[in-house]
Amino acid sequence: MRRLTLPAAALCVALAGCGSPLSPTTQSGLGQALPEHNVTKPARSWMLAGAKQGSLLYVSSLWTSAVYVLSYPKLGLVGVLAGSDFDQPVGLCSDDNGDVFVPLIGENETLEYAHGGSRPIATLSSSPATAPYTCAADPTTGNLAVDVDMSDSQYAAIYANASGTPSLYENSYINNPTFYGYDNKGDLFADGYNKSMSGAVLTELPKGGKAFTNLQLSEGMRGPGSVQWDGKHMTMYDEAAGVLYRLKITASGAQVVGSTTLSPYGNGIYSTWIDRDRIVGADDARAFVGVWKYPQGGTVLKTVTVEEPFSVTISTPPQK
Repeated sequence: MRRLTLPAAALCVALAGCGSPLSPTTQSGLGQALPEHNVTKPARSWMLAGAKQGSLLYVSSLWTSAVYVLSYPKLGLVGVLAGSDFDQPVGLCSDDNGDVFVPLIGENETLEYAHGGSRPIATLSSSPATAPYTCAADPTTGNLAVDVDMSDSQYAAIYANASGTPSLYENSYINNPTFYGYDNKGDLFADGYNKSMSGAVLTELPKGGKAFTNLQLSEGMRGPGSVQWDGKHMTMYDEAAGVLYRLKITASGAQVVGSTTLSPYGNGIYSTWIDRDRIVGADDARAFVGVWKYPQGGTVLKTVTVEEPFSVTISTPPQK
C-alpha cells in the first residue's frame, strides 16, 4: 500500500537537493536505480519544442516530486513538470483530448495540463476534502473523478466537465482506494483494500448512480492496482501477484475472463496503463518503467530508469 508521503530518506531531495537532476535513460534491459545522491527535485517545468506532436508517456515520481514526460514509444526524455509548488504528484490520468491530470497530494489540488504543455491550464481544488490520490476521466461526459479523503472516509470527487466544485460520493466498502477507471459507458470503478486490509475489493459507481456498490470478484486478489478499460473489458491489476485481470462485469460481480502476467518483474509493479497492444508499468521498488506486449505480457520489451515511479499515463495528441 502506497498512500504515503515522501520517505524520510528523501527529505534532502525534497528540501535542498542532493546532486544533479534525474535523467531517465532508455535501457535494453532492466534499468538500475540511480544512487540517491545523484537525484534531486527539478526546479522548474520544461518541455522540448515539438514534443506535443507525438504520443507522450507521463511518469510521476514521489522521490523527486516531479512528473517526467517521455516520448512514446521511444521513451526519450522530452520534458518535466515540477516547481516549488508542485508537491508529491501521485495517480496520473489522461482524457481522450490528450489532457493530463496530476493530483498533488502535498498541495491538496489536481492540475490539468494540455498535451505536451509545461504550464497547467486549470487547477481543481479538493476542498473541503483532502489528499487527492488518483483520478480517471469519463470518456462519455468529460467528467473527472478524483479519489479524496474527508472525515476519515474515502470519497470520489467528481468534477463535471473537469471543472468547478465536485460532487462527493462516499465509498464505504474500501480502505484507502488506490485507482479509478471508467468503462466505455461512463461507469466508474474503484479498487482498494477491504476494511480488514486483508485483500483487494472492486467497487462500482454506475453512470448516473448515487452510491458505490461492491462487486464480488471471482478470484481473490491481494494487492489492488490500476483499473482501466482496455477496449473490450474492465481490467484490474493485482500488484501482489504481478497479474492484470480482464473482467466481465455483471449485476452480481466481476468474473475473471483473462489475465496478463508482466514477467519477470510484475510483483513490484503498482501502476499500469494499457495502450492498445502494449501495456506500460511502473516499478517503484526497482526504479524503472517498462513496456510489455498486451494482452500477451511475458518478457519486458523496454525499460527506462526513473526514481520511485508512482504512476503512468499515456497522452495522445488531440484530434484535429
